[in-house]
Amino acid sequence: MRYLVDTNIWIEFLRKNPKVRTRLRETLAQRNEICVIPVVYYELLRGLEKRHDRGSIAFIKQFWATLSYHEATKHIWDEAICLRVMSTRQNTNPGDKDIFIAAFAI
Repeated sequence: MRYLVDTNIWIEFLRKNPKVRTRLRETLAQRNEICVIPVVYYELLRGLEKRHDRGSIAFIKQFWATLSYHEATKHIWDEAICLRVMSTRQNTNPGDKDIFIAAFAI
């Protein structure tokens, strides 16, 4: 099974939240795939760079190097467009980052 992990979970992982760390380790031990996607990569590293947190940057980049990284395809962009239109019609307004993550998940 593939999992997309949102930025807030990676933040808790870096804060050494025991529940999050255990869950991620168990997920990997069960031979599941944890995917890193561009928007999460950007969000987390942007925040760490803003704080000049070199230790966390080095750690997460090293950890992420063991995971799969997936770039957006035209299909994913098209899915994001459909999700944005659908959410607008339903009068909901998730942020573009959340729309993008949902498109990857689909």
